[in-house]
Amino acid sequence: MSILTFEQQQKYKKISENNRREFPQINDEVYEVRIVPMFGTDFLIDVENNLTNAAYKDLLFGSTYEISEINYRHNGLLKVIAFFNYAEYSKLIGVEDTFTGYVKANRGEMERANEGEVKEITNFAYKLAYTEAERVKHYLDNNCDTFTRWKKTAIKDKVTAPDFIRIKKK
Repeated sequence: MSILTFEQQQKYKKISENNRREFPQINDEVYEVRIVPMFGTDFLIDVENNLTNAAYKDLLFGSTYEISEINYRHNGLLKVIAFFNYAEYSKLIGVEDTFTGYVKANRGEMERANEGEVKEITNFAYKLAYTEAERVKHYLDNNCDTFTRWKKTAIKDKVTAPDFIRIKKK
């Protein structure tokens, strides 16, 4: 279950109203493929269950916070999801799945953006999403007492090499 509505998406990064019917699928797929691995299942279930909880407002919509007399800002988890949605959406607009395969729509007086331009838009949206996600993680790392299901980034992202055992032949 994604936590971002179409109306919220429009506030952060607009998707064409003509493509509103595509939004739920893009939103759900982005949530499962990008957001859940990035923030963790337990934490996101907690967020889903607390969407109307005032303590989660800053997490969802963004805030400024202070650590050791330094002010930080993040724009909220919803913005992260919105920019990931937009990146996926930008790859899909103008492409139709037909019985003969994928085709690009071509409207009379309009010129379609070339693949390089679309890729640039998509990559920029991804960069914004990842940057904002890091800010949200920083906020969460420093507010673990409020968000008890959050596992600090340093612990969560720690990768360890597997142990290899050598077996000698006799």
